[in-house]
Amino acid sequence: MNHLRSVLGLALSASLLAPAAFALELVSPKEGEVFCALKPEHRAFLKLDAEGRRAQFLDEAWRGRIVEKDIASTPLPLELAWRGGKGPYDVKVTLDGKTVFVTNLMETTVKVWNLEIAREYAWTVCGGGERASGRFRTRDLAPRLMYVPDVPNIRDLGGRTGLDGRRVKQGLAYRSAGLNENASNCYGAKETMAMYKAGVLEKRFGEEGRKLKERIDREKGALKFDPKAPWLRKMLLKPENEWRPGKNRMTPEGLHIANYVLGWKSDIDLRRDFECWGMTGSPAGADVKWLHYSSKAYAAMATPEGKEAFANVFRVFLDRRNYPIVFHCIGGADRTGAVAFILNALLGVSDDELDKDWEFTVFTYKDQSFGHKTRFDKLRKVFDAYPGATTREKAEAYVRELGFSDADIAMFRNIMLED
Repeated sequence: MNHLRSVLGLALSASLLAPAAFALELVSPKEGEVFCALKPEHRAFLKLDAEGRRAQFLDEAWRGRIVEKDIASTPLPLELAWRGGKGPYDVKVTLDGKTVFVTNLMETTVKVWNLEIAREYAWTVCGGGERASGRFRTRDLAPRLMYVPDVPNIRDLGGRTGLDGRRVKQGLAYRSAGLNENASNCYGAKETMAMYKAGVLEKRFGEEGRKLKERIDREKGALKFDPKAPWLRKMLLKPENEWRPGKNRMTPEGLHIANYVLGWKSDIDLRRDFECWGMTGSPAGADVKWLHYSSKAYAAMATPEGKEAFANVFRVFLDRRNYPIVFHCIGGADRTGAVAFILNALLGVSDDELDKDWEFTVFTYKDQSFGHKTRFDKLRKVFDAYPGATTREKAEAYVRELGFSDADIAMFRNIMLED
């Protein structure tokens, strides 16, 4: 009996010392843990030096693997997890005291998207009268990839270090692929090949049709290039009575993120008129101002049309009332990449980071012609022709040539760079 009392006494003492069974405990992320939304393949690519990244572009096997694995330019979510307590749970994530995520749920895990990079966050879970709080950090590694369902290649222009060591502000400017598909107004690969086999390309498209036929002949009767490439789109247009507006990519969740999380106010569309046929406003909603400025890319940024388009775009960035801004073409690669290059250069982003910002689209763009020699080097060559010891100074000279002043450039930096 005395032995039994001793055992019961030990058990009672242990129960008094142990935490209550319903105590709420944070499981993940651990206190002070560093989270990175970039996938391992993204991080491995960014870790390469400039020559290594250029070599990756030429590695068809590597490019095939990232397409096959569907790596894409989509981020990883942070999963918050906890145990104990009793649902429903109130979950809140804050940055510098400002709530950036809040939800109420019965489950003990939740995914959080679109966190800024290089920040320290606090998070709290409450349930069953219990409360637990913790902190975590996000890795200082650009780009800040964004999650907007069904919108590819979307990322924050901010996050990198710019002029005088000042970080480019996050949450003000986003580059992306189109918020809707291009208008359905040009012939696709199957239709083009059918016309080739029927021998009517030249009859249908004249001299350009003859050139296209010769190109397919050189490819031994195959269409090994994108029939919707810029140089072909105008030629392969269908009769206008067969045109259809492009399908909206903005899902209900995407609209919620765009309007209530990111708070977009302006949508700069860089596509040409026939790509935007049938559009009267932004796919992101009636409260988002749609600004349609047909743009150019690469070497064409030196043409009068390319300069005029960038001047129109830059004026939007000089008005604080237009922010946050999203700008895009259809793939977010060429026209979007050229605009992003100039904006980042004006902000003093390093040459290596300027390269990486353009190169990162390789995770989304399947076309093997998307490469440095075929595209990006031509943009670099445009700015090499301008005076200045750095790319930033050359970009300044380019923008001054468009009629903007040093005060305009200073205004842009004041808006976009952290204090």
